[in-house]
Amino acid sequence: MLGSLDDAPTAIIPDYELWVGRREVWMHPLPWAEQFEHDRN
Repeated sequence: MLGSLDDAPTAIIPDYELWVGRREVWMHPLPWAEQFEHDRN
């Protein structure tokens, strides 16, 4: 599924990132977010 927010709230800050092993080379990691190679436990 794909979705978008036309009026995204600016207070949303991700806490973690999933599947970082498959991250696109042009996407930089979020330094404050916990990183998971696959799914979270």
